[in-house]
Amino acid sequence: RALEGVGGTTAINLNGKRTSAPEATTKVTFSDNLSSSATSDTVSSIAVYDSTGTKHTWQLALAADAQKPGSWKATVTDESGQTVGTGTLSFLGSTIDPSTAQLTISTTPTGASPLSVVLDFSSVTSFSSGPTSTLQVGTSDGNGVGSLSSVTVDNTGQLTLTYSNGKTEKEGYLALADFGDPQQLVQQTGGVFTAPTTAKIRLRESGSDGMG
Repeated sequence: RALEGVGGTTAINLNGKRTSAPEATTKVTFSDNLSSSATSDTVSSIAVYDSTGTKHTWQLALAADAQKPGSWKATVTDESGQTVGTGTLSFLGSTIDPSTAQLTISTTPTGASPLSVVLDFSSVTSFSSGPTSTLQVGTSDGNGVGSLSSVTVDNTGQLTLTYSNGKTEKEGYLALADFGDPQQLVQQTGGVFTAPTTAKIRLRESGSDGMG
C-alpha cells in the first residue's frame, strides 16, 4: 500500500501503468566540432519519434559553400531517402552565428500528427582540424511506447516503475508501520508479524518522523 495524506493509505494498483505512452521528438541538440577545413560532413542514425511512437532515422548532410567561407548548406533526409528539410548554418570564426543556430524541420509522418523538430547547433564549434569533423548528436528527446520492465523501491521509499523506453514514474511512498508497543507483535510464519486490534500504529513514509 502507498501513503495518501498523513496516516492514510491507498492500495497500489498498476492497472493502466503497464505501458508508457510515446512522446514525439521536439529537439535534437548537436555537439563537438564541424571542421572549417572540411568540405562536407554527415551525421547518420538520428533517432526521431513521431506521435504514435514510431521511430524514424534521419540523416544530416552538410556541404560547405565555397563562395561563402563559414557557410554550410544543411539537408535532412529520412529513412527512405526523402528530403524532409533544408537550411543554412553560418559560423563567425569558430562560433555559430546565433541567427542560424537552430534549424526547424517540419514533416507529417504517415498516420501520425505533424512533427516539428528543432535541430540545435548552439554548442557546435568550427575549428580547423583537417578534413575530419567530430560533429554528432549530443542529446535528443522523444521516445517510443514502453512496457513496464521493473518495479523497485528507491532509497527514499518511493515505488519506482521503469519502462523499456527508459522512462520512469514514481507511484507514491510505501507505507511503513511504527508500533507503539513492539512487544505486542506476534511472529507468524514467513517473517510475518500480527498485532492485536488495540495496537497503536503510526503509518509514515521512509525517513520521516523517526521512521527508517
